[in-house]
Amino acid sequence: MEKRDKKILFLVFTVKAKDELIDKVLEFAERIGARIIALNVVDFGMIRHLSQKLEKREAEVSVDLEEEGWMYLYYVEERAKDRGIMINIVQEEGVVERELIKASEKFAVDLVVISREEHQGIANFNKFIESLLLRVKCPLLIL
Repeated sequence: MEKRDKKILFLVFTVKAKDELIDKVLEFAERIGARIIALNVVDFGMIRHLSQKLEKREAEVSVDLEEEGWMYLYYVEERAKDRGIMINIVQEEGVVERELIKASEKFAVDLVVISREEHQGIANFNKFIESLLLRVKCPLLIL
């Protein structure tokens, strides 16, 4: 039987997470020898919301969120590489729940990690988690 590397899907948002959260994910990955798949989703709902709130065109907001997302993903990537942890960074545009499920299947992850504090853009966090528990084919860790 072929040995497969462990993979952790870490959902990150365009709002910079606390270093403490990143450290927890990195420490866990390091402890079990896992690769991290850091995923940021530029959420359609968030684009519409910010467009109205900031009175900017949706295309402008989308570009801003993409740029912020890449900056944050690069930050997480740098922190992981400093510790010798393998990492892939991925950014998608769509609905967070849908993109998270697709990524978990595409990368055949062993664990999905989500921050309890960083769920901006997800209207009903409890419903979101409930749906993930039913649809994701691996354990879900909420920090």
